Amino acid sequence: MNNITFALISSVSAAFLWGVSPLLIDRIKASSYIITLLRNSATIIFITSYIFLNNINVFIHDLNILIILILLGVSGPALADQIYIASMKRIGVNLSTAISYTYVFWASFISQILSIENITLLDVAGSLIAFLGLGIGVDMNRLSLEKRSFIKEYVIGIFLALVSGVFW
Repeated sequence: MNNITFALISSVSAAFLWGVSPLLIDRIKASSYIITLLRNSATIIFITSYIFLNNINVFIHDLNILIILILLGVSGPALADQIYIASMKRIGVNLSTAISYTYVFWASFISQILSIENITLLDVAGSLIAFLGLGIGVDMNRLSLEKRSFIKEYVIGIFLALVSGVFW
């Protein structure tokens, strides 16, 4: 299998597994831990098979890099996914997904802090417009009377969605 084929299969598989997860959790009431475990296990099996079939050396010589990779592996696929699912259960799939996808902004912000990447004026303008859109989506005045009684859960759900974006 060449790299382009592998990349296409990986991308489509990941998108499908990621996209179907909220449906399974929200509609079918499947356990979020089981769904996350299945999605991450499928990824590990696929990547490990590819590495072994293509004799790719993935040995990491630097202990600091290995520790960082382990922390990223736990914070993203494990911790952030569970926080996202907790948010989804409180505020729904649509809003939770929109808010948690702020991970793109958090990644840029963290890259700037670590001096890995420079943020331009266009980046800031785009982020402000995107966050303005989120503000419209989270507008408390649009909540139905029924949902207003759950305002605490709503605020917690929004907070959890933001936190999941940071960890991703």
